[in-house]
Amino acid sequence: VLKSLCLDNPHITKILIIGGSPCQDLSGLNNSRKGLMGDRSSLLFQMIRIENEVVPELWPNAEVESIWENVASMRTEDKSAISELKGSEPVLACPGSRWPMKRPRFFWTRRPVLAGPGAAMLAGKGHSRLVLDGPISDVRPYLGPNYQVSKDFSSFHTLVRSTPRRSPPPAPAGIDSVDQAAID
Repeated sequence: VLKSLCLDNPHITKILIIGGSPCQDLSGLNNSRKGLMGDRSSLLFQMIRIENEVVPELWPNAEVESIWENVASMRTEDKSAISELKGSEPVLACPGSRWPMKRPRFFWTRRPVLAGPGAAMLAGKGHSRLVLDGPISDVRPYLGPNYQVSKDFSSFHTLVRSTPRRSPPPAPAGIDSVDQAAID
């Protein structure tokens, strides 16, 4: 497909590649995750091949930019391996610093990410962290007319999948972060 795209568009001088491999083998929600060696992480290696081999071969004079994305709950060794493959440390970003939702993600880019007006870039361990300035937006515009939230509500968390079970699976992810009332 890329070869036919190249033949039809030899004039392209800038290419932006954006992607992320499936996170199931990287996510902290999966206690049996296999990291980058898991079958579901193999797309990452195709992204590397496309960025470093295929695109430069097809468009040798094009300027290539790229953004890779994945979960922030991955193991440090997987984050380090991806950083080595990409040749850059990631930026940790979460909309929760400005909007009422939690979805922390790592983003790897070819160029350093610079903070601009309304944002700050903070140093982290093996990554930078992007923080957006300002108050967290009100949650009510995100809700339908018949929904309410408690007075102590702070943000939505990402719902991955709801699976009805009679009892928790062995070593359920996140169980160490909830109180006994939630477990009962």
